[in-house]
Amino acid sequence: MSFPVARPDRRILARRRCAEQCVIEYGQGETTPGVLRQLDLHGARVRLLQRGAALSGDVRILTQAGDEVFGATAWRIGDVLGVRQHSRSEARIRALRAS
Repeated sequence: MSFPVARPDRRILARRRCAEQCVIEYGQGETTPGVLRQLDLHGARVRLLQRGAALSGDVRILTQAGDEVFGATAWRIGDVLGVRQHSRSEARIRALRAS
């Protein structure tokens, strides 16, 4: 039997931990509520508040403060979603290629 091993955090910059309400936009303009749990230059971790959302591919996170985070889903475990961040211009290019 193996047990999970805690590994040290090797990030150069620590992630900003928070608990801010947000809305996640995905697919063809579909939205789902969430709580932004961590945010850094490379990505975010979001807890989904609604079950059954078929999140995959590119997403946009809108915070209560009016900030936008563009990214792609990197992983999902239960109701927690990992987002790999990319720039707004990169997001627009991806949207144009998809349509």
